[in-house]
Amino acid sequence: MARSRTTKGMTGSQAIEIVRSTGKSQAEVARLMGISPVAMQKWINGGNPAGSTASLLLLIRERPEVLEVLASMKGKRK
Repeated sequence: MARSRTTKGMTGSQAIEIVRSTGKSQAEVARLMGISPVAMQKWINGGNPAGSTASLLLLIRERPEVLEVLASMKGKRK
């Protein structure tokens, strides 16, 4: 099955699957993405990510190393 490369119609289930595939906790991924852990709870409960959040999730799915880049950037903030 081919993966969609667009964010249109990304479901909460797909988003959570991407988060789980990172091997990191939901809280850690939320922190690195700059979103509230409550947003992920909404996905679990049937909500869908949209806009830049969905785009970032697709980027993480295709290039998981993005999370390490985000982590290094968070560490440099003062």
